[in-house]
Amino acid sequence: MWAALKVIRHRGYSFDDEEHAPGTRCVAATVYDEHAEPLGAISLAGPSSRLPDERIRQLGPGRRAYRGGAHAQGGRPLATHPY
Repeated sequence: MWAALKVIRHRGYSFDDEEHAPGTRCVAATVYDEHAEPLGAISLAGPSSRLPDERIRQLGPGRRAYRGGAHAQGGRPLATHPY
């Protein structure tokens, strides 16, 4: 488990590959505040047919775009985790 968490932290996001519900995949990332402390999380789930591996790889790093969008709409800029 610790090795898996290290990989997730390095990658910056996690995903569920039909582990919870057959036919459903999910990608999720932590949202950090300006002090690099966890503020919350954002996730997206959908049918496996619409979330193939390539799409998961696109959406996982896409959390950075969400951070920029939150700032652009008047929110505080959200820092990247220092690890």
